[in-house]
Amino acid sequence: MMQLAAQNIGDEEKAAEKMSDDDVENNYKWDFECNHDDDNGDVPPPTARTFKWVGYDYEDKNVTCNVLTDILNTLSLGTSGNRRVLFDRIRDCSNTDLIHKVDENDFELKWYDEEEESLPRWVILTGEHV
Repeated sequence: MMQLAAQNIGDEEKAAEKMSDDDVENNYKWDFECNHDDDNGDVPPPTARTFKWVGYDYEDKNVTCNVLTDILNTLSLGTSGNRRVLFDRIRDCSNTDLIHKVDENDFELKWYDEEEESLPRWVILTGEHV
């Protein structure tokens, strides 16, 4: 069994020695041409999503348990507890990309703007009679 493995390794080494540098360069060029379609002018470049920081204050009566529960569901955090517990859970969240703690009664949430409406939501297919 060991002799067979050694023979296979030897065959692979011989094949690698026979391969010239031109073959490797040609294969690389072919891979590069097939895998990169940067010249396609039909595809627009991706645009960065815009966002704004929305402040939430514990003293604000519009910040209800339902609002806090929706935020917690978005962050995939637990939704049980009273208003203070929910508020503290969001404020002390470890997701610093989305939550910014201002002080004990305030935090800011990164709110992404809606995507552009230029893309159609529905594609209507019309059939052709054959």
